[in-house]
Amino acid sequence: MSGMDKKTVVARQFDGLAARIVDLPCNSPVKVGIDGITASGKTMLADILALRVRALGRPVVRATIDGFHNPPDIRYQQGKDSPEGYFEDSFNYADLGRKLLGPLSAFDGQGLTLPTAVYDFRTNSDVTDEHAIFEADTILIFDGVMLFRQDIDPYWDYRIYVDARFQTGFVRGVPRDASSDEDQMEIGKKYLSRYFPGQRIYQAAAHPLERADLIVFNDDPKACVFKYSAP
Repeated sequence: MSGMDKKTVVARQFDGLAARIVDLPCNSPVKVGIDGITASGKTMLADILALRVRALGRPVVRATIDGFHNPPDIRYQQGKDSPEGYFEDSFNYADLGRKLLGPLSAFDGQGLTLPTAVYDFRTNSDVTDEHAIFEADTILIFDGVMLFRQDIDPYWDYRIYVDARFQTGFVRGVPRDASSDEDQMEIGKKYLSRYFPGQRIYQAAAHPLERADLIVFNDDPKACVFKYSAP
């Protein structure tokens, strides 16, 4: 198969996915959760899907778990290298449910203005000015790690799991997150001691692959494969 053929196949898969999302009932905003390990390609997939859905005439709100980090004193209360701390304390899933996903699930037909981020982990400061307007036909495309955990999984209307090997995530993620060669060593240690072991804890607890409506095999984004769950 030529490179152009692969590109066409991938594009058609995205077009088909966008059509499925648009065809979901829309008496209230549709909430699409895109899960996967660190650096599996979640954000790229979410951005492409958002473009495809907008092209079909539906309003889209893009948001990410990065806007729902906990402050450092909570994130690292079990230690900076703790896998349990990564799974339990990294993100404010309570606020995500209470301030965004819960109100969308209780949508009563009136437009809502809701926060799409509450904390900036880069500046370690609260976010008060990132909001979006949601109408009945709005589609929220939300990406992040550990999204199908028990406390927020019931909110999602459609679940996508971006599947990539931990080795793939390491090779992609460490250079992305590091600012220097020396920093790469520290980031690499964190991937191996905290991020990936924490995500294994999540996988054992939540079984995200079993919950997914769609699994995207994404070790090679140029030839990714979509596998839908049985109806």
